[in-house]
Amino acid sequence: MPQRRLTAQERDRLRRMIYIPDLSVCYHCKQKDLNPEENFCTNCGFPQLGTQEEQRKFILGHRIKKSNLREAKTNISRARNYLFGVAFLNFISFITAGNIGIVIGLILASIYVGLGFWSNTKPFPAFLTGLIVYVTLTVFFGILEPLTLLSGLIWKIAIIGALSYGLYAVKDVEKLEKEIEQPGN
Repeated sequence: MPQRRLTAQERDRLRRMIYIPDLSVCYHCKQKDLNPEENFCTNCGFPQLGTQEEQRKFILGHRIKKSNLREAKTNISRARNYLFGVAFLNFISFITAGNIGIVIGLILASIYVGLGFWSNTKPFPAFLTGLIVYVTLTVFFGILEPLTLLSGLIWKIAIIGALSYGLYAVKDVEKLEKEIEQPGN
């Protein structure tokens, strides 16, 4: 008797099935020497003995977390560029104030350029320092000349928002990295 040909839907379903030939090796992270009677991988939490739906759900969830992690790291890069932008804006804003203004502008620009480079290795303290320095200087110059608080108000709000955005992006990365590394996620 000739075999029945599979439909496209059946072939697709078979292609998506997860086969685990050796239960002592995790299908997801390839961790070896697992107890074949354990329901979950002790390294990554993959449901070795779970249903096809549970296994696919785990893999999809892991892929989503990895995608979100890449996006959060891209957001940190954007925020790093904001630090360099603040350096440029500080220099430009002080350049018209004469010799002492140029010196102050160069010092502030150097601080923010340094924070931008520091954010490659320690992003949270770099963005937090940048935010604190910016708010402190804004308040300081506002005390010296109250009208400076209102001049460029939209820029001030945008800069504070951008630096805060960097802090939140770093926290997102830390949270996602922790979720990806923890067993059971």
